[in-house]
Amino acid sequence: MFLFTSELTDLLAGDWRLQKDGSWRSLSRGTCSLQDTDFTTENPGEIAPMRRTTIPLGGTTYDIDPEMWSPPQPVLHHASRVFRKDYPDEPLFDRLREVIAAGSNKTMNRLILNVHGEFELRQKRPSSFDPTIVVKFEAFPAKGGYVGSKAAKDENYLQDIYLAAMLHWRDHLKSGKTQLYDDTYAAMATPDVRQELKEINANWKPGY
Repeated sequence: MFLFTSELTDLLAGDWRLQKDGSWRSLSRGTCSLQDTDFTTENPGEIAPMRRTTIPLGGTTYDIDPEMWSPPQPVLHHASRVFRKDYPDEPLFDRLREVIAAGSNKTMNRLILNVHGEFELRQKRPSSFDPTIVVKFEAFPAKGGYVGSKAAKDENYLQDIYLAAMLHWRDHLKSGKTQLYDDTYAAMATPDVRQELKEINANWKPGY
């Protein structure tokens, strides 16, 4: 079972978490544990983006997910975290192979790793705000050879994707953050990720 939070985030402004009374609490960097006042839900469908386009926080007015590249005001983006009681099952390499093999090379596909540790292919562009997504990979164009039985036999290709996924899975378990994005595959991933996950498992503490 998970608990989802609703948050706003920016590298410069930091993170803010929605409270049960509708206000927002500033999260000190590195101290993002749950408090009794935080709004949480087991239903990710309840974590919906705000309809408002600006919000005043801490004496500053922010634009919320603006469409323009250089908005006139500081920016915050919708975000969410997942809190777990138990260490989850890890994503499986063989499952990744099955998902890639089952994909149709005739259509665009986007590979997703979700909060259950499962890989999936989506043909439609994922919602810009889906708290069940741990990481979404760059879209695979139709007829590009990225999915299908032939792609599923390419060990180097699958290993690159899997190591990249495990890197994001590691970061997700550390921070709880979801909706990460990857267009580099395993550029920064190494087999050491598996050892780091073992250490995270050994030192696991319930999130609530």
